[in-house]
Amino acid sequence: MQCGPQGGVEEDQGKYDLLTFWEQVDSQVYGTRNRKLFTLMPVALFVLATHGTDFRKQPLGLNLVVVLVLLIAKLPALHKVRFFGINKY
Repeated sequence: MQCGPQGGVEEDQGKYDLLTFWEQVDSQVYGTRNRKLFTLMPVALFVLATHGTDFRKQPLGLNLVVVLVLLIAKLPALHKVRFFGINKY
């Protein structure tokens, strides 16, 4: 089964098995337009969540912690780093 002029699907089998979706985006290159968009999405959702709800009942601290965890996980320093064995295999 041939996929293109450089080779077939067989050459790519298992190449990205140990990478997360974020690590696979744009061939592991940071600073691209797609990565910037995927980085801004949690921030935009956080802003919409804080703007659209009642501040007395909203778990603002919990939302902020989640956004910070999501943004820290996208830093280049954490590329291919696994915590607690999650996504190790």
